[in-house]
Amino acid sequence: MRNRIKIMAVLTLAVALCAGLALSAQATTTLDFALGPPHPATASISYAGGNASLVGKDINVFNVQLLGGGPILTIWGGDLDFTTGTNSGYAGGVWTFGGGPNTSITIHGGIPQVANPNPLNPADWIIQPGTLLLSGTFGEAQVFALGNSSYKIAGAAFQDTKNADLLTLFGLSGLASLQWDGNFNISFIATTNPTTHSFGTANSLAVYSGDLTNTVPVPATVLLLGSGLLGLVGLGFRRRKD
Repeated sequence: MRNRIKIMAVLTLAVALCAGLALSAQATTTLDFALGPPHPATASISYAGGNASLVGKDINVFNVQLLGGGPILTIWGGDLDFTTGTNSGYAGGVWTFGGGPNTSITIHGGIPQVANPNPLNPADWIIQPGTLLLSGTFGEAQVFALGNSSYKIAGAAFQDTKNADLLTLFGLSGLASLQWDGNFNISFIATTNPTTHSFGTANSLAVYSGDLTNTVPVPATVLLLGSGLLGLVGLGFRRRKD
């Protein structure tokens, strides 16, 4: 009788934990970086043809927020740069680029705590200008030709880590050491070479808007706790059977 009560207690706890994880997955929390003009004059998106990579430089990142609640934080001097893996195919107006350890995606910038911050005054900043806020590598990216010289990067999947001070501002300080799964999209105008299928923006005005989003990761310790409890349940039933 006593063993049965213990087994039922562990089973109840495990079911409750699994239900909580399921609800957490349904109510996914997302960190969103907004991309858009005015971009620096040096902003560009290009592909040189052949097995070259897709490269983006100096794309303006102007704020970050936790979707579904929390503050919207202005990013001062926000800068997105990325280099994908090599081109792995082109068909029907779609370019596909690979990933790997030699790829990169970064966001630099500062978070001010006053309306008109002085870049040289540390007291004006929560996070100093030029700080690395996000750093990661690509899994895959695709570019779609939309017609009339319009293009869109979509399905740009990557993994990254975040700046600990940035995460603290959203109450996520415990996730600084974890890998985040991300995606981003952005539209642009470019000229394409019909022979090599290479393309590139003519100037910064040809780079439009988009979003870079990250799903808040579930700490591995929580997942291990859930699987451990389920293991205890199985062990309890085996002992009872024996």
